[in-house]
Amino acid sequence: MKSLTRFALHLLSVIVFAAILGGCGDTKPNTPSGLTAVAGDGKVTVSWNSISATTYKLYWSSTSGGTKTSPTIIDPATSPQVVTGLTNGTTYYFAVIAKNSEGESALSSEVSATPTAAAVPAAPTGVGALAGTGKATVSWNAVSGATSYYVYYSSTLANATKANGVRFSPATASPQDVTGLTPGVWYFVVTAVNASGESVESSPAVSVTVL
Repeated sequence: MKSLTRFALHLLSVIVFAAILGGCGDTKPNTPSGLTAVAGDGKVTVSWNSISATTYKLYWSSTSGGTKTSPTIIDPATSPQVVTGLTNGTTYYFAVIAKNSEGESALSSEVSATPTAAAVPAAPTGVGALAGTGKATVSWNAVSGATSYYVYYSSTLANATKANGVRFSPATASPQDVTGLTPGVWYFVVTAVNASGESVESSPAVSVTVL
């Protein structure tokens, strides 16, 4: 009888110990923190602190509090997460949930950002030209925010403008060879271009005598 009692007590202790161990398993992840939202042209980049989680869900909305009521969800999301296709001038709100095998965290606090169209770039500076046979090599300083450039040219100074000059094929960087020129004096200006538009011409026009 005593042996049976000892066995029962031992079995009970094993069950209790197993229950305690079971309670020490994985839990739902903590709520993500450190959210930031950086606006761009038609987009927002959302970042957050990494925590012990297997993946994340990004909730976003154009309404404050909308991340809780009627969000658009990106699942899975990775920090930094770029949200594209947004309307410039509209404020957007973002929040994040962390996930693991035990479930989801609470929704983080919201952050917001307002996408803004990129400004039209400034006119290029440092424009120069070197003459060659039937061509001129035009160079300029890179312009912040520009994605391409146009070189305009004319055989007369007055017509070396965007309105009246001949526009050479777009260039992505300096220098640019302008070919097909006849011998004589040619004048050149350069503009910078991005998604928002084209700058004014560089000034003054530069000239070379093509061979």
